[in-house]
Amino acid sequence: MLTLGISTSSGKFAIVFGIEKKVLYSSDNLKLSENKDIRKLVETGLSKIGKTVDDLSSIIVDNGPGGTSSVRTGVAFANSLAYALNIGVAPVSSLELLGIEAFDKFHKPVICSINSTKGNIFVGLFDKNELKSAKYGKIETILPDFLTFSDEFVLIGHQSTRIMELSQDKTYTDTNLTFANVETLLTKSHLFNDKIVKFPKYIIPITEENYQ
Repeated sequence: MLTLGISTSSGKFAIVFGIEKKVLYSSDNLKLSENKDIRKLVETGLSKIGKTVDDLSSIIVDNGPGGTSSVRTGVAFANSLAYALNIGVAPVSSLELLGIEAFDKFHKPVICSINSTKGNIFVGLFDKNELKSAKYGKIETILPDFLTFSDEFVLIGHQSTRIMELSQDKTYTDTNLTFANVETLLTKSHLFNDKIVKFPKYIIPITEENYQ
């Protein structure tokens, strides 16, 4: 039961292969992860573990938000590969991935942030293996809606420093991380089982347009 995880949101692709949460290969550890050719990343990873594309049984893809071009390209690749192999593909928001990684370590509510264009950001609130809320806009406008949830938060993402500046009456733990580890797609794959779809259903990338 070989699973492929694809990270798209950081502006460069990263992939992970594994079986039952055991990581067999991760491109995050190689300079190759800087390559923007996702097909080459997948082919290299399969070669490293002695598998072929026909061995794949499922795909998990980070479908954004993040770098719009890379998110769209990565999601299109995941949809096409799943269709060609007649297997399922599960979408996972990059905000959710950030939340999972931070909550798993600190066990406190997590505010996740990802930069966008024109001074806007994506913000998500994650707690107890669930993305409770996600919004898009100016940080000064959307942040107050999240701060009523708790008096103590873990921060992860681009805007952690700014969030602390805007609400000094809260207690914050800063992870000093910007993007989630691609291996989270595999090691926490059980959290995504109920999201799996197969053609004619397909994954839609999360971009500024569908958050308006």
